[in-house]
Amino acid sequence: MRKCGLAVAALAVLVSAAEWLAGMSLCGGELCYPLDDTYIHLAMARQLAESGTWGLEAGVPVFASSSPLWTVLLAAAVKVCGVREWLPLAFSFLFAFLSVLVAFRFWERAAVPRWFALLSGVFLVAAVPFVTLSNLGMEHAMHVFLVEMVLYAAWRHLAAARSSRADVARLLALCALATAARYESLFVVAPVAALLVLRRKPAVGVGMVAAAFAPVVGFGLYAVACGRPFLPVSLLLKAQVGPEAVVRGICGLYCGIAPEVIHVYLAVGLLLVVAAMPKTDKSLSALSLALAVSIVGHGVFAHFGWLYRYEAYLVCACFTLLPAAVAKFVPDRLVHGAAGPADGDSAGVLIRKIAVLMLCLGVAFPFAARGFKANYDTVLAQREIFGQQMQMARIVASLPAELKGPVAVSDLGCMAMFSGVHVLDIWGLGSPDVAEIVRSRKVPQDGFASLFARHRVRYVAIYDGWYDLKRLSPDIRVVAKLSMSGPRVICAGDTVLLGVTDAADAAPFAACLRDYAPRLPPGVTLSLSMAIPDR
Repeated sequence: MRKCGLAVAALAVLVSAAEWLAGMSLCGGELCYPLDDTYIHLAMARQLAESGTWGLEAGVPVFASSSPLWTVLLAAAVKVCGVREWLPLAFSFLFAFLSVLVAFRFWERAAVPRWFALLSGVFLVAAVPFVTLSNLGMEHAMHVFLVEMVLYAAWRHLAAARSSRADVARLLALCALATAARYESLFVVAPVAALLVLRRKPAVGVGMVAAAFAPVVGFGLYAVACGRPFLPVSLLLKAQVGPEAVVRGICGLYCGIAPEVIHVYLAVGLLLVVAAMPKTDKSLSALSLALAVSIVGHGVFAHFGWLYRYEAYLVCACFTLLPAAVAKFVPDRLVHGAAGPADGDSAGVLIRKIAVLMLCLGVAFPFAARGFKANYDTVLAQREIFGQQMQMARIVASLPAELKGPVAVSDLGCMAMFSGVHVLDIWGLGSPDVAEIVRSRKVPQDGFASLFARHRVRYVAIYDGWYDLKRLSPDIRVVAKLSMSGPRVICAGDTVLLGVTDAADAAPFAACLRDYAPRLPPGVTLSLSMAIPDR
């Protein structure tokens, strides 16, 4: 079994590496991640390692990430290795590899047949999908690994008559680490803890909840001490909170079935069916029910999608748990047919086998199709980020010293990492004063003009059509449009407006853009809004 696990884990990493290289070929051979958010974490890790500030600039704390563990891990690596763009990729590959090994360890302890484990492992890699998680270079592969470990430890605790103090301590530590990786881990920890309380192990259940909330409370108190909100800005801007939002989230579960989320509904259905089967191991049956509750909780309070990453930990947990839960009876039925008095009828046995096979294929298809599409989308996303976000940052970084100045952006990551100037994030993720405006939904009468003045914004790089530029600042003058052709997977728009807030900067900025234009990758164009005489 261990050799099978190593083989599938290696396969996952090799396929991810091959597709990463395919994405690099679309980026002129340069390293580029499929998501701009990866660079937010890397920029924060660099600042934490260099100045001790949790933010994007020294002395200005910004809590733009809901994954403190990932930021600390990257910062430690930066401290040792220096700022290396490949660090997030290396960690993602490592945790993806370990996640597959944990699944096979789980199946080995649950006595899953080797052939069934091998088939389940290949399906797991495709369905999560591990290729995207590996190539994102974000915390999601680590999150998947830690949630798997929590479920594995909880299952062993449920199955054992008595658990040692070391086992309990390990379970509590994993709960804390999983929540520190992503706060969504609470959706898994809470129902599993409730299950332990119902199983007359209240001390462990309460301990799990306390351990899971410890990093949330600790990080929140640190943020408050820095003069920031208790929860990270990313959660405050994205999470669905309040009675109205909860009702809307519940209704969305009933009315929101679409191709992008059908796999979530299927996962809940599969877990509930397995939990209801009388032959399922009691501990695995209870965990299946708890995980179904976790998925519903995530659907009510959080989001699905965004390059397959938000629900990846739930999909992985589901298809780690299901093979262990059904191994005792499904493989036997698939190979030998259903047991019963009618088994003498060979035609009846064949019909049942075909019916079971068709059912399995029908349920598996949305997950497999999603996994294969993820491979294609991840490669294209690399091309997009390189062609748009990376080029915007390089344009600002290439300006001569006398023209450099703060820039207002609608996407933060690459600009914060590579531009070398102060960045005002008008989405709010990296700029606390903007976040307060976005959260209150009370835009000042002068728009963002006073904010632009306070931050001394000199340039803007904003998606076309996202904002009324005059409301942002009446001084904005669009100098050029950066446009990208081809299919779009992850970027919010095809065209970015590049402009200035001082009319005197328009001509020299346009001249710099004209000089930079020949360096743009294929499929990306710069259209100047003003004529610039030849030098």
